[in-house]
Amino acid sequence: MIAFKPRFVCGALAVASALACGRGGMTVRQVADAQELYPTKGGPPPPPPSDAGSADNQADAAENVCLISPPLTFGPEGGDPLYQDRFTLDGDVLTVTRTYYGPTDGPTVRSCSPSLRACGTWGVVTISTIAKDLADAKVQAAFALTRPQLYGHDGLDNDGIIWSISRADGGGFLVGSQCYSPPEDPCQSIPQAIQNLVDDLRNLADAGVAAPECAGP
Repeated sequence: MIAFKPRFVCGALAVASALACGRGGMTVRQVADAQELYPTKGGPPPPPPSDAGSADNQADAAENVCLISPPLTFGPEGGDPLYQDRFTLDGDVLTVTRTYYGPTDGPTVRSCSPSLRACGTWGVVTISTIAKDLADAKVQAAFALTRPQLYGHDGLDNDGIIWSISRADGGGFLVGSQCYSPPEDPCQSIPQAIQNLVDDLRNLADAGVAAPECAGP
């Protein structure tokens, strides 16, 4: 076993005070010498570089956001349904608007505002989940495009479904199914961040439609 001289051990461990080191058998002068030999070991460590503006930090901060602003409107399009549901998330309120296309005994347009899961509840999709999805850099870039981009395969011609997502202040995009491999036509692949947003919005929408406040045909 290699035997270290006390002055080097004390300096390398950066004991908080010279007096504390002195109790171990070293003089104040010896402590000062050791600190000169090991300057990077003594004193408080330098502060870490700031990355408060990074995309990861912005997404992490969004985990605690429980209000959606500006309002977000989303829902499926196509599929030749008997009715179509559109969803608007404004602040902490989800509004479901159902438009009937066939014969109905009631109004052709009905709406409800279901109770939502408590924001931030672990293991389920809540408003904070959506806020984090929206904060992702790839999602923000999609909203910033001057023309709505279709991500994935457009199956509307074959009674398929695509999802439409738009913000009240402008900007939006469409999301279809995953592109074929190899693609049979020009197809913009779906970024994972955008797919996460669609999946979470669908989860929130399904929970809203199933809520007692929205019970009905």
